[in-house]
Amino acid sequence: MRILERIIGSNKYYWELTKLRLQVWANSLARSEAGVTLDIPPNSVHFDISKALKKAKPSAPPTAPDLGLNVQPAYPYPFPPFGGFPYPFAVPPMPYGGNPYAMLPMQMPGALPGLPYPVSPGPARNLPKLSLEAFCLRYEVSDATFAKLKTLEYEPGDSGVEKMPQTEWEKVGFTWLGWHQFLKVHRSFVKEAA
Repeated sequence: MRILERIIGSNKYYWELTKLRLQVWANSLARSEAGVTLDIPPNSVHFDISKALKKAKPSAPPTAPDLGLNVQPAYPYPFPPFGGFPYPFAVPPMPYGGNPYAMLPMQMPGALPGLPYPVSPGPARNLPKLSLEAFCLRYEVSDATFAKLKTLEYEPGDSGVEKMPQTEWEKVGFTWLGWHQFLKVHRSFVKEAA
């Protein structure tokens, strides 16, 4: 909710800036009405004092009496976790720099820092060791696809290719269709070897 605050005389007045009030104000600005600015609303029934939410006399902000004590809370978090009793142990620092609503960037489990996808440890252990050249000959993979797979450092049976983001395989020249045709060949190798 947006609120407009204006001091008229010695009183403060508040108006909720509804869609209608904002539209009236914008139209007055567009027509260049006298006295209307981004800070001063138009002379309209919508901004009449009778339509104000409340008025308040300006006053000095309340101050707490100074008792000469520097009182620290018994706990650093915004709630007492033990029903108001003090902590029975040393308090760890508050995570996220003191902001409990801050979040760390999303990262998949198993991903290395800086890589948004998990890195495969290599071919599955129960798959037979097959060179990329033998894999391409066996499954009749084209020379162009072989070169792209070599650039990706693909090892036959490597499960990392299943989760590789599109930006990675596009960098080496794969099209969507070409990549998915390769994935079919990769999956049939894994299925046959298992």
